Amino acid sequence: MNKPHLANKINSQQLGVLRTILSELAESVAPIEGAIPAIGRDRKDDYLIAYAVIGEADYLVTGDKDLLVLEQIAGVAIVTPADFADLLT
Repeated sequence: MNKPHLANKINSQQLGVLRTILSELAESVAPIEGAIPAIGRDRKDDYLIAYAVIGEADYLVTGDKDLLVLEQIAGVAIVTPADFADLLT
């Protein structure tokens, strides 16, 4: 796992299940080869926005306040996990 802060929240078996589910449901987006424009307050987050827009996502689900403050970019709603869960019920 590349995110040490998440390692305590999900074990390897859960990660395997999540990968399987995502591989069955997700759509792949080709790697972005050009420059990614500066959009958000934190430049390190701009790739997430770029992939969400290019992939024509409906939602970008995050707990990152630098992204949440944007609310929506190019038709992609930026929501918290709790708000997204509410949308699903």
